[in-house]
Amino acid sequence: NNNTNTNINNSSSSSTYLDPTYWKYTHILCDVPCGAERHMMHSTSSTSSLLNYNSNSYKQNVKKQVSLLKAATHALSNNGILVYSTCSINVYENDGVIEKILQSRGDVIEVVEEDDHHVTFGVGEKTKYGWMILPDHASCLGMGPMYIAKLRKV
Repeated sequence: NNNTNTNINNSSSSSTYLDPTYWKYTHILCDVPCGAERHMMHSTSSTSSLLNYNSNSYKQNVKKQVSLLKAATHALSNNGILVYSTCSINVYENDGVIEKILQSRGDVIEVVEEDDHHVTFGVGEKTKYGWMILPDHASCLGMGPMYIAKLRKV
């Protein structure tokens, strides 16, 4: 059953488990909640956000991100494309999450490399598994931060 244009809200319990016998998609955008360091710094309540931030704050995000991404991989049809994105600059929330998925689902999920199917984002810089768009990078024109990784189910 291929479904299109369905939004799955990450605040519902269904976002971390999708019945793989019913939910199958050819394309999924998995834009996960993240540390959003830039947003925190530019927020009107940034003082309290920065005071509450510590170096372990990202660990809860990573758990949720891995769970959401794992659910998305189960909902992806064979040869389906999944784009994972965050607005974090934290490597653990970006390539680190992809690394965890490849460790647990690497038998059925692969990273689509830049030269595979002419994938190019035209902005940012290559990371181990994806692309990082940073506002201070000339090609990004002030956009970002944003991390993008493209995956395929094999």
